[in-house]
Amino acid sequence: MKMFLKIVLLLIFIIVPFGTFLIESFREIPEDVSYKSLEHHGDFNFLYDLTYSDIKGDRKSEQEIFSNVYKLIDEAENFLLLDFFLFNDDYDKDKYDMPSLSNELTETLLKKKAKNPNLPIVLITDPINTFLVDICRRTSES
Repeated sequence: MKMFLKIVLLLIFIIVPFGTFLIESFREIPEDVSYKSLEHHGDFNFLYDLTYSDIKGDRKSEQEIFSNVYKLIDEAENFLLLDFFLFNDDYDKDKYDMPSLSNELTETLLKKKAKNPNLPIVLITDPINTFLVDICRRTSES
């Protein structure tokens, strides 16, 4: 009985998953499920935000990301989709002097919506930002 149980467990936990993996590895994906786009080698720009202390200990900040985000928002004509995590200004304001990027982004989106009321704007964020309901209310009131 013990040997039979060992064989059954071996089949369930090792052979079945491995066999499934092998079968699925060589199976063709149905045509209407997969889409392969052209690769655009070199058709990208690396954007970065750096915050660091120099040799003297002075805080330095070099930001590229949000200036480009604002540019893309301004250029949007048909649809605007943004995906941000930690979309808030929740930090120790007495200890750190940081730009208010989430407020600036919110204001930029509100201005864009006022300028182009028919433009669909979708902002995706994480569940920690539940206070975004207030921002949505501000958007609907504008």
